[in-house]
Amino acid sequence: MNKLTGLEKIKSEDRALSFFSDEGNLLQCIPGVKSINGKKFVIEAKLGPLRAELSGEVKEYEVREHEVSNLLQVDGPGLVVLIRTRLNIQGSDLHWEAEYSMEGSLAKALMNTVSKQAEDVSRQIISCTLSKINQS
Repeated sequence: MNKLTGLEKIKSEDRALSFFSDEGNLLQCIPGVKSINGKKFVIEAKLGPLRAELSGEVKEYEVREHEVSNLLQVDGPGLVVLIRTRLNIQGSDLHWEAEYSMEGSLAKALMNTVSKQAEDVSRQIISCTLSKINQS
């Protein structure tokens, strides 16, 4: 699994915990989302020169006191991408960690492209959640 980490500043611990208590908020921050149906979603993604419609699902979503963890699975032709995110909220600090892995017949061929895309998506989700939490 590839791993990204970061520390972000938030205005309100209570607002952050309230935001993360609803997994629908996470889904609305996934870039390229075309539709959401419960825990399932459809996204349009660009994989190198190709555009593809991929299906995804929230496999796990847990909020425990000041910690939030989730696991997203995104499926495409010949490819399965798993993204696990863990957040720890302490006062005005939001510590985050995202790990992602790829499986399937196209995983090796698309490794560099999908790795960059998974990193970008992880960062876009964090950026979106921060903007929603820190709204005045």
